[in-house]
Amino acid sequence: MPEHSDPPGEDAATEGQAAIASAAAAGVGTAAVPELSPAACAARLAELFPAVFSPGAAKPLKLRIQADIQERAPLTFTRKALSGFLHRHTTSTAYLRALVNSPQRIDLDGTPAGEVANEHREAASAELQRRRALHDERRATERNAQREAQRSAQREAARAEQSRQGAIGDGSAISPTQVIVSTDKRGTEVRAAPRPARHAQRAAHAAPRSERQPQRAVPTPTPTPTPTPAAAAAEPARRAPSVQDDSRREHQALLRAYESSTLTRRNFCALKGLTEAQLEAMLAQARADTTATAPAPAPAPAPASKPTPATNSPRGPMRDRSRT
Repeated sequence: MPEHSDPPGEDAATEGQAAIASAAAAGVGTAAVPELSPAACAARLAELFPAVFSPGAAKPLKLRIQADIQERAPLTFTRKALSGFLHRHTTSTAYLRALVNSPQRIDLDGTPAGEVANEHREAASAELQRRRALHDERRATERNAQREAQRSAQREAARAEQSRQGAIGDGSAISPTQVIVSTDKRGTEVRAAPRPARHAQRAAHAAPRSERQPQRAVPTPTPTPTPTPAAAAAEPARRAPSVQDDSRREHQALLRAYESSTLTRRNFCALKGLTEAQLEAMLAQARADTTATAPAPAPAPAPASKPTPATNSPRGPMRDRSRT
């Protein structure tokens, strides 16, 4: 095969074992590492490093990138699962095309990590040519088989037509009005119409529904009232606040996702399909909207006033009747 982004060398094995040893020293058991299938491994890598492994166009990977993955995401992938996925990924036709057409390799954050060697590019090109030749040969074989099947069908149809013409010339053909009389296995006499009559009956039953039943009346649609010029002129002004509210909500959702994400800035931009300048502008707008729409602090409640005893009653001060 052309090349592997992470060949099983001593460096990758040493670094992977070091990561597992450090995790074991910290008290984490190595048995907790799940054995993922290649599809599950691809989905997990797309979540952790969307700048490199997101679905879409393949990109040439940095050499020995398996050690970087084990270092950035320890105890997430076993060496067997990660090696199996990388082997399938780096030998796919889409990856080989990227290896031929791209000048740079990239790391886990999407930044350039060295040029593609000429020997790797030539090996990928040779493998693509070999696969293309196999594909063309298989297609040619399928086309030849289809042509041969068509010729066989035409020959069979010609023989059947010759047999029918010969039967008509000999007078042994069955007339449309003749009734075929035969016996079944129990000796019972069976009468049946000839094939042309049966075909005519089937054709009559297969007539279009429009010829057998009258068409139903289609209700006339109610015309939509045309808006007045004043209403049409006021429509853009009415929709403008809703558009601004939608844009504000999108910016706020992006800000919350960015503040709660554990991805690097480059990977977050790749996940959202934005450039770093666009991300910075949208985050600044979201922060400004948050500041502008923040509710004002509520005023402190006034202290409650004590009730004044009633001393100006015409009967004089109230007595404590409990003592009398």
